[in-house]
Amino acid sequence: MSNAKRILIFGPIAVLTLLALTFSVYWFVIAGRISSELERHNGNEIVPAITLQFAEKNISGFPFRFDVSLSDVTLAAHSDATTRSWQSEIIALHAASYGREAYLLEADGLQIFTWPAEDGASQHILQMTSGITRANIILEDNRLVRFNIDILNAEGIDASSNAVAMREFRIARAQIQLLAEENDTIAVAAELDAGEIGAGYRPALGTNLSRVRVTGRISQADLFHELRAGNAELHTTLDAWRNAGGAITLDPIEAAWGGTLLMGRAELTLDDEHRFAGLVTASPEDPVSYLGALAQSQMIPDSARAQLAGFREMAAGLLGNLNLPIRLETHLPLSEGPVTPQLRIEGMSGIVVEFGTAP
Repeated sequence: MSNAKRILIFGPIAVLTLLALTFSVYWFVIAGRISSELERHNGNEIVPAITLQFAEKNISGFPFRFDVSLSDVTLAAHSDATTRSWQSEIIALHAASYGREAYLLEADGLQIFTWPAEDGASQHILQMTSGITRANIILEDNRLVRFNIDILNAEGIDASSNAVAMREFRIARAQIQLLAEENDTIAVAAELDAGEIGAGYRPALGTNLSRVRVTGRISQADLFHELRAGNAELHTTLDAWRNAGGAITLDPIEAAWGGTLLMGRAELTLDDEHRFAGLVTASPEDPVSYLGALAQSQMIPDSARAQLAGFREMAAGLLGNLNLPIRLETHLPLSEGPVTPQLRIEGMSGIVVEFGTAP
């Protein structure tokens, strides 16, 4: 066999072998770097004011993926003298070993969320389990440009030391999407299906929240550039955003709750304690069903419920569509305890049910 034939036969094999060997070396080098970085960050800050802690790690997926699994994980955000944390039995991060910076994050087992309570009370503790919790993360130029989270078959319970009975919830599916846009805004979309709210939360329109659809925008998003790159603290970024007049506009909001469909909008910002503040308004598609749901709500005083029941009977007896404006107003933030709504009846010109105190 001539040398030319040997080159034609064995040359491509040698090239493929060399490429496979080179790629294998590349995979193990990157996997080693990931392992070293995880060990270096374990118990320390991964970005400003956010710490990571885990018990064990495992890296697999050779040769086409990097699959990183962490057990007994705690992510904590620190600001001033307060701490907010997320604990998970298992967190797994998946990424292709080539191509764009796209990651799949999965959480499994019991999830525990903690955050400080007001007035020095014991901290809030929320425990949640779900069938599937997945998040998609896309980076461009080392900056977060898209974040999606998808939660299936979730159950949660208020595990705070002072929690009242039946403060729990169930949802078949919840999705949230954040997308950075070129005009210094962040697009927001959220969906919830087949929700059940425990009576301990005193839901205004009953325990059945069958559907929620929300779209909106976050303004002044340029102030989040360094945060999205992992170079700024969440607390200070939120302060700067709030002081610059940043706002979250949600329009429309669609909610099927308590047998009635509500259509509304919200204009929200943050208060000094980084709680949502602003006004949420909604109107029912079917005023008769809406009045009936409110008349049965344990959130509303007996006298107001009797008035609502009377209006419902009157409305149900009218021929044709009821031309009676009804509006729900919720002023955020709400107080920590049970909220007693105020019923404002404006004759035949409308009914307003107001939650919270207007600023």
